[in-house]
Amino acid sequence: MSRARAALFFAFTLFFLSSLLLVPAHALAQGAASVGEVSGTVRDADGGVLPGVAATIEGEELIQASQTAYSNESGVFRFRNLRPGTYTVTLSLAGFSSIQYEVAVNVGATASVDATLQIGGVEAEITVSAQSPMIDVQSAEVTNSFSEELFTELPIAREFIVVSEFTPGFADRGAYGAGGNAEGRYRRGSATNAYKLNGVDVTEPDWGNTWVNPGIDTIDEVQVVGIGASAEYGNFTGAAINVVTKGGTNVFHGTAGYYFQNGALRSDNYMDVPEYKKGEFEYDHDVSATLGGPIIREKLMFFGAYSYRTESRQPWDPDPLDTGVDTAGLSLEETNRHRIHARIDWLVNNNNTVGFMYNSDPSKDRGLGQGPGTGPEIGYGINFGSDSWLASWQAMAGDNTYIDFRYAGYQAENIQIPKVCCDVSPIYDYITSIDYQTSGWLVDENNGRHEVNASVTHYADDFLNASHSLKFGAEYENTWSFYGAGYTGEGWIGMYPYYGYTYVYGYTYDSHIDAKVTRFSAYVQDDISIGERLNLNLGLRYDGIGVHDVWEGPGADPKQLADFNYLAPRLGATYDLTGTGEYVAHGSWGRYFEKGMTYGIVGPVGVAYDAADYFITYTDVPWDPDNIDAEYWESIAFLPENLVFSYAATDYDIQEDLEGPHTDALNVGFEAALAPDWVLGFDYIRKKDRNMITNLDRTPHTYEPVEYTDPDVGTTQTLYIRTDDLESEWYVGNDDYYYRDHDLAVISLEKRWSRDFSFMTSLTYQNSRGNIENNASVAWGWGVTESEATNPNYNGHPYSDGPLTYNRKWQFKILGSYQFPWGILGSAYWNQMSGRPWTPERWFARLPFDLNDPLNQTIRVEPRGNRTRDALTRIDLRAQKDFEVGNSGRFQVFMDVFNLTNSSSPTGI
Repeated sequence: MSRARAALFFAFTLFFLSSLLLVPAHALAQGAASVGEVSGTVRDADGGVLPGVAATIEGEELIQASQTAYSNESGVFRFRNLRPGTYTVTLSLAGFSSIQYEVAVNVGATASVDATLQIGGVEAEITVSAQSPMIDVQSAEVTNSFSEELFTELPIAREFIVVSEFTPGFADRGAYGAGGNAEGRYRRGSATNAYKLNGVDVTEPDWGNTWVNPGIDTIDEVQVVGIGASAEYGNFTGAAINVVTKGGTNVFHGTAGYYFQNGALRSDNYMDVPEYKKGEFEYDHDVSATLGGPIIREKLMFFGAYSYRTESRQPWDPDPLDTGVDTAGLSLEETNRHRIHARIDWLVNNNNTVGFMYNSDPSKDRGLGQGPGTGPEIGYGINFGSDSWLASWQAMAGDNTYIDFRYAGYQAENIQIPKVCCDVSPIYDYITSIDYQTSGWLVDENNGRHEVNASVTHYADDFLNASHSLKFGAEYENTWSFYGAGYTGEGWIGMYPYYGYTYVYGYTYDSHIDAKVTRFSAYVQDDISIGERLNLNLGLRYDGIGVHDVWEGPGADPKQLADFNYLAPRLGATYDLTGTGEYVAHGSWGRYFEKGMTYGIVGPVGVAYDAADYFITYTDVPWDPDNIDAEYWESIAFLPENLVFSYAATDYDIQEDLEGPHTDALNVGFEAALAPDWVLGFDYIRKKDRNMITNLDRTPHTYEPVEYTDPDVGTTQTLYIRTDDLESEWYVGNDDYYYRDHDLAVISLEKRWSRDFSFMTSLTYQNSRGNIENNASVAWGWGVTESEATNPNYNGHPYSDGPLTYNRKWQFKILGSYQFPWGILGSAYWNQMSGRPWTPERWFARLPFDLNDPLNQTIRVEPRGNRTRDALTRIDLRAQKDFEVGNSGRFQVFMDVFNLTNSSSPTGI
């Protein structure tokens, strides 16, 4: 972060904090990222605006029993900082009949209540109940909100990331063609998305997904914002996913739950291939408890949650071929995970609200890594956990100006330790594929973030013949990441008996990344209402991102690797076609930049690797796995005279004006309220991904063409043999040659809960194509093998362009619930998706000639994405029965059945 940026941010922060002490306020919840609002316009029967109308809002999610606001001279009233939930809004004015609305509030959205009051005597007041409209007529954002009921009444896995499976336009965790799936044992999500917990950025800075996974029972709502996002949202090219947790109320609430699964409830789908047969699954227990309520009624609220999940499993069959493998010493894999969440909302007085949040999930895995024929000594364990925290302060400076300030943090660790550690070298038998002595791999990974956000929102209801909602914001973050890994002992040893000799392979490897990202952002957003039908959403966002290598190892100096400066305009509009809020057209255009990540640039440019050495030798001493002489094998494996290859990270140059990749997204669509509680939607989305970061070669190599016909596929193409031996000069830069284009058409139909059922379905057509993939490596800046940009076997080759890895041409999703007789709730999820594209490739070593290309290893023998993997058809079901306990209790029993069709979709061929 430059000194100028730092000075600007801290000056803004000082002004903001001072203003909090000088102005009155009444805010209600933990920051703007956790709340929504209600606004409306009141008119008389002739269409004239009515000032002075008393608007009273009540609801369980309020800290106060109720709030009252009065419509201004434009007939407008509003309630801000409302936690997700259902509220009752009553409008009344002397001489008029009152009217009452049931209003559903979602995070980041404005629920509109436009009312007409009829003249009536005070003694003959009439109250009419009505529901708020389902269409947001003021914003062009393509937003999906999933309430608590999604996790309590539908058949889903017990983690928040599953919302990406239900969201229209999402496939394989990626949003609207962005792709970037980067999941692992603890990582969840896509490298192209941003992940937040109550607005706290919990995106993991190395790979761009998230490690944070709060307990299901803590979740109040999950908000997904992608296309058409306002300038407040940044650092993603897919979507932002924000998990909002529950808060306490003026009534004590608590839950206790137990979830169970064992081997008898799981299928064993090894398809008669013994090597695929899974081992015994013992159990999965998940117990949870929550409690929330008032510490001081209408003043101080708390909410707390705890869950504990434990699993025991054996993910392999120890003896799949019945060869008599001794399994007595093997232990099952064990997982133990705690989830802790606490939240406080404090109405200090009618002027100020303070909020605090803490989330933690310490976890342990033991017995990992064992396989058929191995002993427990080659197992390893993982200690994993993350902590997130938030402190927020909200205020209202006058009737039309609101202020929000938040400090938040996040940190996580992932430590992998072999069961036998740490001066023992791992040994591998190439003949039997069995490991001995130890797993031999040590990992120490941790990362974290501090961030400060401040914003001011001002409403001008009659300025230049229009109503304006102006929001100014500034953000600062300091993110760090450390990764260290290497083999135990002297290194890895591989044994290969061959005609009376034992070939011995030795490999040493140590890697490390120690980096940080600093970011200063500022934005302005003006949402304008012109007349009664037209709304404009105009925004501009600036991000200044610095990526720094702070490793202080031998020969390395801390240095700034990249200094990105982004300007992202956001333009949107909605038009109410009939003036009733029932038929609304919308459109938007915006530029989105990827987040600053440590993994991609630091790897090739920073000092990410110590020397990796490769040794080969042979001996006439036989290899005996039953009587291993470890000292002998180590003594010959790593002798200097046996060194055949040594590698150390090359300190590449960086393009002076390097910028990160960006996405331009265009959207046009409409929504129609076909009937009470039903909304039909359509969106056409056009996205262009440009400015890819790749590793480029300044050296002009020469090539000679040669015709090649593949003997298996039968295709004929021109390949190019490199004819020079010039040393390559690598640098990291942007290349205009690479591109991705996405066209999506999404049709959706939604019915909110009424008349005993709810329903949501979508059909998506996706066409993602280009000459660089939409996988996680591209988001990291490692998406292209280094010589592709200047190598005619790739650059400009007819087989280089085509459908991308995460393109699923058709995606059909249905999610619904129905209340059957006898109080039985049935729900289902159906997901039908086309298979992902793939391309046959040929190893260079299998070609009849040498391409003299030391960096690439394969060529395509058909155009990119020319073939398609199997389609996916998935059906999940739930049956649920609730029993009333006393006057205020409920006992719930449910059973889930997942993947009823026994379908899977391969991810690699």
